[in-house]
Amino acid sequence: MLPRLYNGKDRTFWFFSYEGFRLISPATRGFFVPTEAMRNGDFSGLMDAQGRRYTLYDPWTTDPQTWARQPFPGNRIPASRQSPLAKYLLSVTPLPTHPDTNPLVEANWWGPVPDFRRQWTVTTRVDHSFSEKDRL
Repeated sequence: MLPRLYNGKDRTFWFFSYEGFRLISPATRGFFVPTEAMRNGDFSGLMDAQGRRYTLYDPWTTDPQTWARQPFPGNRIPASRQSPLAKYLLSVTPLPTHPDTNPLVEANWWGPVPDFRRQWTVTTRVDHSFSEKDRL
């Protein structure tokens, strides 16, 4: 009922419902992190799941005619060529808990992480009776 504006007694029905669920619990998860050798620029052991070796190419050796590049010697990036940003990001990335696992094949860091679950449900309904025969 809205005084002097609307009297919906026995004519209008409304319903609103909110249900929320929040759960923060620990879970064990695996992630792919660089090995100690990779952090130091040594990618000589870099292999995919089929055992094929990857070759890292030096972007500063690109030939403008053929677009060919020279590989890094021994698949090792010199320390002088490593990005300061990459060095910072590696300093805040955890070391692998399974250092002998290839991070290109399977997760090499396992540990506890928070598991956030947030679910909510909102239900609304409005019914209005215009007359005995007309309802919405």
